[in-house]
Amino acid sequence: MAYPFSGIIPTSELSIEERRAFRADAIQALQTRAIEVKRIGNNPNEIAIRDILPLTDLALANQWWITPAVVAGAVTNYVNSPMAAMRALVIYGVGVESAAPACSFMWFRSGPAGASTKGVANLESLYTKLEPDGYLSKAVLWDPLETVFIQVWGRIAAAGGERIPLRGAIAEPLGESISGPIV
Repeated sequence: MAYPFSGIIPTSELSIEERRAFRADAIQALQTRAIEVKRIGNNPNEIAIRDILPLTDLALANQWWITPAVVAGAVTNYVNSPMAAMRALVIYGVGVESAAPACSFMWFRSGPAGASTKGVANLESLYTKLEPDGYLSKAVLWDPLETVFIQVWGRIAAAGGERIPLRGAIAEPLGESISGPIV
C-alpha cells in the first residue's frame, strides 16, 4: 500500500484494514530496523515494541502531547531530542485534538537543527474534514542516537500550545521498560 507522496491521509479515507496495515507495516519496519542496527536486539524476541511516552522518549515537558506556545506565521519546535542509545522510533500518524487548530503543517526531521527532512504532513487536511487523526503515507523512522526534530507551522497563535499526539512506537531491549515477553 504505497502512496506516491509524503503526507497525511485522513482516517476517513482509509478502511479499517488499511489503517491496521499502516500500523503493522510501521511496526514491522521499526522492528526490522532495530535488528539491522543491532544496538537494540539480534532477533524479535529480544526487542519490546511499545507506545511512545512523550516525556520519557522525546524529552517533552510532560507525559502528554502538547506543543510549546505556537506563534502565528512562524515555525515552532515541537520535539528536539536525540533518541536514547538503545531505542529507535517510528511515527506513522498524527492527531489534532484542538477545537480550533492552530497548526497547519508538521515537518519530521533529523540531525542538528533538522538538517534532513524525513517527511511532511499537512494538518489542515485533517481538520478541514473534521478528522482528529491521520496516517502518514510513509512511516518515519529514527535510529538510536539520531536527533528527532519535529516542527509545526502556526496558522494562528496558541499561547498554551496545541494538542497534537504523535502515533507511533518505540523499539527497545526487552526488559528496559517492558519486563517480560509480549504475547
